[in-house]
Amino acid sequence: MKKLILFTILLVAVLQTKIQAQQVFSKQSEVILILNDNSEIRGLIIEEDDNQIVIQNDQLGLLTFQKTDIKKINRLNNKGWIANPNPTKYFIGQSAFSLKKGEGYYQNVMALVNGVQYGITDRLSAGVGVELISLTNGNPIFLANAKYAIPISGKLKFAASGNFLTLLDEGTIGSLSGLATYGSEESNFTFGAGYGIAGGGLTSDVVVTLNGMVRIARRFSLVMENYILPGNNEILNLTGVRLINRRNTMDLMLVQGQIPLVSFVFQF
Repeated sequence: MKKLILFTILLVAVLQTKIQAQQVFSKQSEVILILNDNSEIRGLIIEEDDNQIVIQNDQLGLLTFQKTDIKKINRLNNKGWIANPNPTKYFIGQSAFSLKKGEGYYQNVMALVNGVQYGITDRLSAGVGVELISLTNGNPIFLANAKYAIPISGKLKFAASGNFLTLLDEGTIGSLSGLATYGSEESNFTFGAGYGIAGGGLTSDVVVTLNGMVRIARRFSLVMENYILPGNNEILNLTGVRLINRRNTMDLMLVQGQIPLVSFVFQF
């Protein structure tokens, strides 16, 4: 418990420093535009409104794009770092950030758990998954979840989330929870609370989650997840690092400081 408290205090302190130091993007911000055909082009923003964006490219000069022709705008910070391509989740748990409509990702955990998440609207996303060992044993474990995000301000987001796990021979268990995320997509902290689902109804036990991430370098973030059962005085702790590429991430985590886990997320 002491380790959890100290790690949380450290994360919040670093997070606050990162948020205060974040740059407000000007018209000269550098961006990478991902077009609808998945081609990419980099440049400085010269002009932008709700309908179009004008950038200055080193080789091609001034270019104008309609927003309808752009799949995603990756806004680089003053250090030229690419945006975190996986801000909507930590290792297992969710943040209150949402996928945009048409965005999605594929996640593979330890080569055993495979899942896909997709943005149905800018606020609503849903996903499904399957665990491979149980699939080969004839009693597959299926996963499903849905999340509805409610933006409050630039730094504060809320979301409602439902997660479900189904065994064909034993029924469905899961959880319903509320999430509050403070910070940016690069450095943030999420508090969550909810109830489990079992036997066709809600359980009486509250599950509390404390999750966070801090971007510390061009390619690295620190990630923390904590699952707390106040009624049982039990805590499950995951800590580790996230390796960041333009469209994918790799999380290297330790459970209770001992058991290593690896997760890959590929954005599409």
